[in-house]
Amino acid sequence: VVITFLSYLCNRLLDLCQEGRAARVIQSVWREYKLRKTVKEQKLKIAAAIIIQRHFRDYCQRKREAELHCVAIRVQSIWRGNLARKKVKEIRKQQLMIKQEQAAVIIQSFVRRFLAQRLRSRVMSAVVRIQSTLRGHIVREHIQKLREAVKRVESVYFAKKVGKTVRQEFLRMRFAAITLQSSYRAVKARKLVRELKAAVKIQSAYRCYVARKSYKTLKKAVIIVQSNMKMSILRRKYKKILKSTLVIQARYRAWSVAKQQQHEYKKMKMACITIQS
Repeated sequence: VVITFLSYLCNRLLDLCQEGRAARVIQSVWREYKLRKTVKEQKLKIAAAIIIQRHFRDYCQRKREAELHCVAIRVQSIWRGNLARKKVKEIRKQQLMIKQEQAAVIIQSFVRRFLAQRLRSRVMSAVVRIQSTLRGHIVREHIQKLREAVKRVESVYFAKKVGKTVRQEFLRMRFAAITLQSSYRAVKARKLVRELKAAVKIQSAYRCYVARKSYKTLKKAVIIVQSNMKMSILRRKYKKILKSTLVIQARYRAWSVAKQQQHEYKKMKMACITIQS
């Protein structure tokens, strides 16, 4: 429209000489208009490019931030998973250590109980052996003392009995000798008349003496046999009483030792439980 208007003006108002200047003016005006339009378009393009670049940069920045956020989330999840796995490993390791400690405590308790039982059995066997040896020694000494005492009593008793018997025999023989002497003197005094009577008396006295001697010998043998039988019966009774006494003593000592060992075992068990706890 402007070009048509200008061409119309140029054809109408200007002459041919002014056509060149008019053309130049029109060209300059057109060029200025075109330049302004071009500059304006360039400014619009530059502004649009700036806006597009800003929006593109914002988009790129948001995209980069989103990617960085996703990467950060992945890194955090991986790191947290690694920490969780480490923590689970530590927890499992601690549980395994606790189980191992509990197993070690149980094994130690069984081993200590086994060692205590073995030591107790050894101590009991040693104590039983020592007790049996000591009791055998004491019993042998006691039996030896009893034998010596019995021998002494028998020797004293037989010596006293033999001495008494010899004295009685001596007194009787003395009395018989005195009687014989008196009889002999009486016979000698009364001469031959009393010889027969004296011989009869001597014979009767001798027979009485022989009878008394045989009676004494038999009585002595009977007494010895009775004493031996009584001694054998007393020895049997004494052996039975001694055996029953030894059995009672052994049972009582075994009961007392077992009670003491049970008490010590309870103390050791309580000490082991206290140490383990």
